[in-house]
Amino acid sequence: MPTVPSDRLVGIYDYRLVALSVLIAVLASFAALDLGGRVTASRGSVRSLWLMGGAAAMGIGIWSMHYIGMLAYSLPVPIFYHWPTVLLSLLAAILASAVALFVVSRNAMGPLRIGVGGLLMGSGIAAMHYVGMNAMRLPAMCRYSTGLVLLSVVLAVVISLVALWLTFHLRSQINSMSWQKLASAALMGAAIPIMHYTGMAAAGFRFTAVPPDLTHSVRISSIGIVGIGAVAFMTLFLAILTSLVDRRFSAQSLELHQSEQRYRELVDSAKVILWRAGLDAASFSYINQEAEDLLGYPIQKWTGTPAFWIDCLHPEDRELAESACRVVAENRGPQQFEHRIVAADGKVVWLRTSVHLVSSLGKANELAGVMVDITDRKLAEKVAEEASRTKSGLLAEISGLYDQLKVFTDWIAKTNKVVKVENARMTSELEITQRLQQMMLPRDEDMGNIAGLDISGSMEPATEIGGDYYDVVCKDGGVVIGIGDVTGHGLESGVIAIMVQTAVRTLLASGHFESRKFFETLNRVIYDNVRRMHCDRNLTLSLLHYQDKIVTISGQHEEVLVVRGDGILERHDTLNLGFPLGLEDDISSFIGEATVPLRSGDVMVAYTDGITEAMNDAGVAFGVERLSEVVRTSHTQPSGAIREAVLSSLREYIDGRQLLDDVTLLVIKPA
Repeated sequence: MPTVPSDRLVGIYDYRLVALSVLIAVLASFAALDLGGRVTASRGSVRSLWLMGGAAAMGIGIWSMHYIGMLAYSLPVPIFYHWPTVLLSLLAAILASAVALFVVSRNAMGPLRIGVGGLLMGSGIAAMHYVGMNAMRLPAMCRYSTGLVLLSVVLAVVISLVALWLTFHLRSQINSMSWQKLASAALMGAAIPIMHYTGMAAAGFRFTAVPPDLTHSVRISSIGIVGIGAVAFMTLFLAILTSLVDRRFSAQSLELHQSEQRYRELVDSAKVILWRAGLDAASFSYINQEAEDLLGYPIQKWTGTPAFWIDCLHPEDRELAESACRVVAENRGPQQFEHRIVAADGKVVWLRTSVHLVSSLGKANELAGVMVDITDRKLAEKVAEEASRTKSGLLAEISGLYDQLKVFTDWIAKTNKVVKVENARMTSELEITQRLQQMMLPRDEDMGNIAGLDISGSMEPATEIGGDYYDVVCKDGGVVIGIGDVTGHGLESGVIAIMVQTAVRTLLASGHFESRKFFETLNRVIYDNVRRMHCDRNLTLSLLHYQDKIVTISGQHEEVLVVRGDGILERHDTLNLGFPLGLEDDISSFIGEATVPLRSGDVMVAYTDGITEAMNDAGVAFGVERLSEVVRTSHTQPSGAIREAVLSSLREYIDGRQLLDDVTLLVIKPA
C-alpha cells in the first residue's frame, strides 16, 4: 500500500485579530489590577463573592485573549475545536486568576508567597494555553519545540510574578485611572501575548491523510470570533464597572464610617456624660463611655434597664431630677440642676446636669442631657466651710483668752510696770499658743491601740512657739501619718497648724485620698484662708500612708529616715514630692508619690527641722547625720525607747541651751 506523503503546513496570522487579542489582554490586566483592590478591601462573604466573580471575569478575559490569538492563526486545512477541552482550558484560566487574586489580597506578600503564587498562576496560564492547543482537531500532526515550550512556561511564570507584584502594590490606590495603573495594565497586557505567541511558535504542523475525530467538535466562524470578543469585552467591562461602582460606594461608606468613628471618639473622650432618653427620663437610648468610666456601671445597664438612672439617684435628689425632666418634657425650656448619684462602688458622686428637648426627623422628641462631675468642687466647699467653722471657733476662744489677757494687762498697767506688762503679755500669748498646739496632738492611748504598728510621737514647743503639726489617723484598714511645719512663730502659725489638722481630717473622712487631688484641695483651703487672714505664712507637709507593709510618701517636708532590720540606713528625700502649701493657688503639677516597703524589724522616723537645726555652744547644728546615727544604734528597741534616745541625745548635745524652734519626732515600727 503506497505511503501518503506528509508535508509541513505553513500558517499565517491575521494581525487584526492579533491586535484584538493584545487589546483584550490589556483590558484583562486592568481588570486584574482593579479587582485585586476590591478583593483586598472586602470582608466575609462579600470577599468570597469578589474573589469568585473576579476570578471568573479575569479567567474569561485571559481565555478570550488566548482563543482570539489562536483564531488569528490560520492553516491551509480546516480547523475544528473539541469544546469539552476548550471548557477545560477556560477552567484553568479561571483557577489561575483565582490564585492571583487570593495571593494579592493577603496582608503581606513575602518572597516565598509571591514565588509560590507566581509559579501556580504561571503554570495555570501555561496549562490553559497547551490544553487549548490540544483542543484543535485538524488533518495534521502537531510537533512542539521543547526549547520554545520551556521558554513559554518560564515567560508565563515570570509574567505572573510581575503581575502579582504590580497588583499587590497598586491594590490600595483610590484613583482607578491613575497613570501607574494604566501603565502597569499596558505592560502586563503586552507581556501576556508574548507568552502566548511564544507557545504558538513552539508548535509545528505536518499534514496527514488520517481524518481527525470530530466528536464534540465545532468550527469557529467569523461570527464566533465576534461572539468571543464581545463576550470578553462585555465581561471585563462589567467587572471593571462593578469594581468602580463598588469602589465609589466603599469610599463613601468608609468616609461615613470614619466620620462616625471620629464623632464617637470625640464623644467618648469628652470628660462629661452625654445621654439621650425618652420623655419620661426612665429609658435611656444612648449614653457615652464616660458614664461607665466615672460611675462604674456598664453601658448596657443604662440602656437596657428601665428606670436605671432614677434608681441610681441619691434618694434625697430624685424628686428634684424628675421634676426638672418633666419641665423639659413639657417644652417649658431647658433645665440645669445639681444632684448626687450613687456609683457602683458605693461612693456618692456630685453631678451638674443640663437637660434640653431634642427632636429628630421622623422620630419622637427625646430628652438630651449633659452631666459634669463636680464632686471635687463640692468637697472643696465642704472643707472650706468646715475650716471656716473651726477658724471661727478658734478665733472666739482666742478672743476670750485675749479678753482675759486684757483684764490682766489693765491691772498691770495700773501699777505702772510697763516692762512687766509686755513680758506678761508675751507669756500669756505663749501659754495660749501652747494650749492650742496641745489640742491638736493625737493622744498616746489612741496611737497605742493601732493594730500592727508601734507608733510614738512627741512635740516639744520652743520658747517662741512655732507651728509644728503631726497627726495619726486610721483610715480604711490603713494608717495615715501627717507631719508639717508652719513658717514663722506666734499665734498665726498656731492657728494655721490647727487649720491644717482640721482640713486633713475632713478630707480623709470624706474618702478623699488620691495624693494629687488631696494636696490640691488642701492647698486651695490654706491659700484662701491665709489670704483672708492677711498673713504671709506657709508650711511644708508630708503624708505617710501605711497599708499592707507599704508606706506611700507624698508632699514636701524633711527627709524620711528608714533603718532596716539589719541596720542599713535609708534617707528618702521629699523635695520632689510636693510644694509648700499656701504659697501658690495651684500646686497640682508638683505633687508626687514614693513608695517604701516597711517590714517587721524596720524603723521609720519623721521629724521637723527643730531637731536638725538645734545648736550647741559652738554654733554647730545637731544635723541629720547625727540623728540618723542615733536611730540606727537604737533601732532594735520599741518606738518609745527610740524616741527617748533621740531626745536625750539632742538635750545632751545642746547642753541646756534654749530651743529656737519646735521639736517634733515620730517613730513608726511595724509589729
